[in-house]
Amino acid sequence: MSESKIVAIIIEQGKLLDYIDGITQREETPEEYVRQEIAKSLVREYGYSKVDISVNLPFVWGAGNHVPIW
Repeated sequence: MSESKIVAIIIEQGKLLDYIDGITQREETPEEYVRQEIAKSLVREYGYSKVDISVNLPFVWGAGNHVPIW
């Protein structure tokens, strides 16, 4: 029989624990609350696996230094 270990994570004041990786502490902002809720919804309601969700994936728009603004 395997033993279960209870792990406690201490979260700094003004931070949120990232729902996807369960380790990263992110700044507590209104935008971060929304991002966390969307991540929870993707996993719980739509059945996505956490490993299939990328966090802070860089997005490149345009080519080089010329980025269209319209």
